[in-house]
Amino acid sequence: MFRSPGNSSDSDEQTEADRSKRQRQAHTKAEKKRRGNINAGFEELQSMLPSPEGESKMTTNSGRFSKASILQKAVDYIGYLLKEKSGLLQEVERLRQEIKQLKALILKYKELDSDTGLDINERAKRFIALAKEKEQALDFTDKENIKFYV
Repeated sequence: MFRSPGNSSDSDEQTEADRSKRQRQAHTKAEKKRRGNINAGFEELQSMLPSPEGESKMTTNSGRFSKASILQKAVDYIGYLLKEKSGLLQEVERLRQEIKQLKALILKYKELDSDTGLDINERAKRFIALAKEKEQALDFTDKENIKFYV
């Protein structure tokens, strides 16, 4: 059967319309999936953030935080955690130095102990004097404290 040029054009337009409709549907489906993934990410992020009392001003009518407030809270919380980490690293370094100094004092005490046959009270006095020389603020006035460190 012979087709007229008009029929071919109508068929091509219909095929083009169907193709365009399928493309729009595929795009709409992909966009919906993308928005779903973004929303899931915001919900996960919100669940990881601390939520102190009295922060209802940032929530929407549904009781959820707005995306902008979630991002701001995340930035604030990350900043807080970085400061905490820095403080803890400084504390670790300070404690390492203190341990190093205490180990040096213990070695000195053991040297005193091995050099003399002095009783515990005399050794304690010498150890305290040694600690003061090293500008250590150690208070070993009791025999049990000294035994603990040695």
